[in-house]
Amino acid sequence: MKKIASDTIQRPAVCPLDCADTCSLQVDINHGRLEKVRGSHSNPFTRGKICSKVATGLVEQVHGKHRLTHPLQRIGLKGPTAQFERITWQQALDRVYVEFQKSIAAHGPQSIVPLCYGGPMGLLSSGSMNKRFLNKLGARKVDTLPLCAGVSSAAYESLFGEVGGITHSEMGLSKLIVVWGNNITACNLHLTTIIRDAQKKGAKLVVIDPKRIRIAEQADLHLAILPGTDVVLGYAIAAELKRLGALDDEFIKLHVVGGDSYLAEANKYSLEMAAEICGVEIDAIKQFVHYWRDIKPASLSIGVGVERNRNGGSSIRTALALPVLTGNIGPKGAGVCNTDGFAPLNHDALSREDLYSGPDDIVSLLDIPDLILEGDKPSKGVPITSVLISTHNPVSSHPRQAIMQKALSREDLFVVGCDISMTDSMQYADVILPAASHLEYSDITPAYGHAYLQISKPVIDLVGDALPSTEIY
Repeated sequence: MKKIASDTIQRPAVCPLDCADTCSLQVDINHGRLEKVRGSHSNPFTRGKICSKVATGLVEQVHGKHRLTHPLQRIGLKGPTAQFERITWQQALDRVYVEFQKSIAAHGPQSIVPLCYGGPMGLLSSGSMNKRFLNKLGARKVDTLPLCAGVSSAAYESLFGEVGGITHSEMGLSKLIVVWGNNITACNLHLTTIIRDAQKKGAKLVVIDPKRIRIAEQADLHLAILPGTDVVLGYAIAAELKRLGALDDEFIKLHVVGGDSYLAEANKYSLEMAAEICGVEIDAIKQFVHYWRDIKPASLSIGVGVERNRNGGSSIRTALALPVLTGNIGPKGAGVCNTDGFAPLNHDALSREDLYSGPDDIVSLLDIPDLILEGDKPSKGVPITSVLISTHNPVSSHPRQAIMQKALSREDLFVVGCDISMTDSMQYADVILPAASHLEYSDITPAYGHAYLQISKPVIDLVGDALPSTEIY
């Protein structure tokens, strides 16, 4: 640490939000309180720049009026008008113990369901003791992938298996850069600088997005296709490249399985059909085809936006197929951005899956409110009588918000909330456990937008009676 004023100390930190860039931070601490947040140059990818949300909002989250600093229990109706009173940690834990035991005695541990997702992304805070506790308890297993990235991950794995891709930094070596369904200015902030530097060196940028997102304004070509037509565009481009003799036949012969059947299906779509179905000019599609034919190495960054359609998985597969069919796998600057393989982590060791001895059936997070509302005769498994909300704001993020609110409003449903702030989901809790912010405990944070694994240590003392989630569990 270094002093920058008589009462202010500068310390390093890491942003743990569910964001690809996972920035390194530099924070000012004054008399034990967070005073200012800046970007740090410790992470070579984020290079000292951070988003305005963290720069302007982190101090408020840690010390603001909505910060949860003491255990609470509800004394009024559930929902936006809920009222709470302060209790001790012992009272809070006793209440949770008693209510969970009631659920287990009546219906077994499967009646307890976690609503947990992508809050702080630290390996310890969101992937260790919480999961060990739930596994040991035998609580219902929940599949969270349908909420986000599940379709994208399945599409990627169906093509590449467990093999990772290239880093976002490597796109700086590309001569053709394709950004497909990814609003990188908002979601991959630091990738924009890499792309602009590559453009200055002569690289071509193509953006495929129904909206004219900010990065599209700097693109050499923007294909503003109609939502859900990505699969047609991908098929038509592959078929045209085949007709032009522009596929890498040697690469396909050595490394591709199923290429012939894929191209046979793609051949059903001409450029004319694609122009009509996708709602773009045929000359623009032809230009994109010529880029794939004439420019190497080529790289692709694809976002989860594409998966938000009934044909989302197929659309992602057709986009991912283009680097494969053109042999843009292997050379520097060629390939699909995917950093999952750069930090091979033993998640089973963290979560202790061996502690779980319950049934193998898994319920989708999207189905939970329906199952709660079905009461004593749910269509899947045992009734849900207790819910634990942690590292998640389901009332805000569930696609069927009204149904989620109705489910959490049931007076016979025991709801435990564990969070940093009084979110709209916490207003439905019977008991609230105050969690420490990521600046108050040590953690290790991976990223899905770069290849760096970062460690963070506490820079301030615990606020109020808040505790790290590891200690709570």
